[in-house]
Amino acid sequence: MSQEPREHIPDGLEVVQTNGEEENKEDIYGDRLRVDLGDVDKGKRADAMGTTEPIDTTDVVQSKRRTPRALVPFRIAFQTVLPHGGALATGFNLASTSLGAGIISLPSSFNLSGIVMATVYLVLIATATTYALYLVAKVVEITGYRNYSQATRHILGRGTDIVIAILMLILCFGGSISYIIAMSTLLKPILGHPGSPAYLKTKSGNQLITSMIWLALMFPLVMPKQINALRYVSGLGVLFIVYFVICIVVHSVQNGFHNPEIRSQLVTMRYGNSALEGLGSLLFSYMSQINGFELAYEMQPRSVTRYTVSSAISMAVVGVLYFLAGFFGYADWGDRVKDSVLVLYDPVNEPYILVGYIGIIIKICAAFSLHFHALRDAGYHLLRLHVDTVPYWQHCLLMLVPATLALICGLFIPTLNTVLGLLGSLCGGTIGMIIPPLLIMYCGNFSLRKVGIVNYAATYLLLIGGVVAVVFGTSTTIYSTVGQSFV
Repeated sequence: MSQEPREHIPDGLEVVQTNGEEENKEDIYGDRLRVDLGDVDKGKRADAMGTTEPIDTTDVVQSKRRTPRALVPFRIAFQTVLPHGGALATGFNLASTSLGAGIISLPSSFNLSGIVMATVYLVLIATATTYALYLVAKVVEITGYRNYSQATRHILGRGTDIVIAILMLILCFGGSISYIIAMSTLLKPILGHPGSPAYLKTKSGNQLITSMIWLALMFPLVMPKQINALRYVSGLGVLFIVYFVICIVVHSVQNGFHNPEIRSQLVTMRYGNSALEGLGSLLFSYMSQINGFELAYEMQPRSVTRYTVSSAISMAVVGVLYFLAGFFGYADWGDRVKDSVLVLYDPVNEPYILVGYIGIIIKICAAFSLHFHALRDAGYHLLRLHVDTVPYWQHCLLMLVPATLALICGLFIPTLNTVLGLLGSLCGGTIGMIIPPLLIMYCGNFSLRKVGIVNYAATYLLLIGGVVAVVFGTSTTIYSTVGQSFV
């Protein structure tokens, strides 16, 4: 006799057998969630509680947070332009997650892989990222889970969530370190100007200013519980990145393009291991998937089509900016681009570059906080905590520890490319390109007849491409790093 398929059991509910019938028994976690509902910042907690109707907590939030009357027009204007969970806000957050430390290392990636190979990598990774985000949205629509750890635990089985949470912690913590390194690198040409105080020209002076920026700008942005709270700073940061890319193009046209020596250094295509050396950094540069679940979950109204369109536009814009920054940055400096391109400019004597540097500071702060949202979700999953039920003061203390560790590590790790290469290849390839196909395959109803030939083939291609990227990207990064250590 065939057995009827069991219905999906939401997280926080366990099934017990009573007189041959299954009934939903709410556990202690569900009780806590109901009691602490007033602490929810904003949003729908329906699927976490196992109910079918969404629970609107807007009144609760408004009763606890009253906007001063003078600021009401500004709030209305901001909500109109960038509404909470809207398609534009989602696109800005996805772009902001990608556009960070990766863009300042793009010229060196073009130098490592060659112009043609780097461009091919950009197109392939952008396409794969967009499709992976589509799969993430489908998983959220089917299951209602809001992060990777929840989804892998209930779809792929116990234990896989621990592995994914650890990989996410490594990826996001390493990414946060890279933003501290990028901030320190950004300050070097400014603090090293002849007119700067002698102490600020030293390494300890640079570390002091970096720490002050972390305390004043980066750490406060880690505190919000909901990722959509960062949509304004994300939008501002993306606009500044666009401006900085324009600065790179203008500077290249005015300088490097007219230098025959630099033009002779440009390599169209590299072969063998050299062609793969920039792959890891490029994979890291497109890691929007780390926030993909939460952004899809918070989208209002939640729609796979709207989310996919928003993702596609976002990745297309990111891809164009990456190509312009990578190609023109490489064409401007040639073989001198070994790590971050920021150290090669003179922002003090070129005011338009200085404005771009200030914008990069804002963008790095936004990207740092977005990485910490994914890190927080993974850490809370390992600790069996939920962001909506943790008191705000406790949430701040829990975020203080990894944020401080990221600062300390970032101040003492000298190079950026090694960090980005290893993180992008190993962790980024696994989380961004391998896990989404596996999740959609094991959600059920995944067959050639059900999903069609295009989705069926694309899902398997993404999975195979992820495995190839992890194996070759990681091994090449380790090989080149070890080789350079013995030169």
